[in-house]
Amino acid sequence: RARGRAAVLTGGRLTVEDAYAYAKFARVALNTNDIDFRARPCSVEEAEFLAAYVAGGRPGDGRTPTYEDLENAPVVVLAGLEPEEECPIVFLRLRKGARKKNVKVFSIAPFATRGLEKMFGRLLPAAPGAEPRLLDALAGDD
Repeated sequence: RARGRAAVLTGGRLTVEDAYAYAKFARVALNTNDIDFRARPCSVEEAEFLAAYVAGGRPGDGRTPTYEDLENAPVVVLAGLEPEEECPIVFLRLRKGARKKNVKVFSIAPFATRGLEKMFGRLLPAAPGAEPRLLDALAGDD
């Protein structure tokens, strides 16, 4: 009965696997692409969870990067992210930083994209799923 007339809204505590399962269920069983999630904390408990497992910090605590931090960073490493397609605000800030402030952008991905070219970025080639090994090598943890 709900086919085509339903939407799915989940909380901010889902793992990637659970989010995928909910999205798949919504598309297949409910015949809807109306899927969203809430990633803003609404309680202290949720804020602590998100800080520990999702964002790595709380806004304003100095550990959570801001758009301004990205624009002013000397180097930014993207792992499995195409910001022009997936995060337009991040893309615009990185492009601005690369053009005006000489931010160096590196992308760990299987191939270079037009977005990477627009950020004057450099590809660090990695097969899909191999990004963590390359990150470990860059960090000296290989």
